[in-house]
Amino acid sequence: MNCQDWTPVIIGKKTISSKPTHSEISYVQKKQQKLDADNESVGAPPTVTHNFRLALQNARMAKKLSQEQLAQKIGIKKDIIQSYESGRAIPNAVYIQKMQNALGCVLPKN
Repeated sequence: MNCQDWTPVIIGKKTISSKPTHSEISYVQKKQQKLDADNESVGAPPTVTHNFRLALQNARMAKKLSQEQLAQKIGIKKDIIQSYESGRAIPNAVYIQKMQNALGCVLPKN
């Protein structure tokens, strides 16, 4: 019985290592570089100009309208007028035309 080898032989079992392998590191680095390049190319989101925001606010105040009243006149929510005046949203051409008609003035282009 001493001449037989009964120790188990395991084929294909991976050893667990706490350190990442070279290929895993290079994969992570490549992914990080790609994400960085994508983020750099995106840029800042478009915003309305400061002149547009002030003109809208001044025209509304000259007509003695609240944001809610102007919103009702052109058929949108008060929050949308707030976001236009604060610069968080950009109105499309249809809403700009409606605001110009309601306020009786010409607003500057974005």
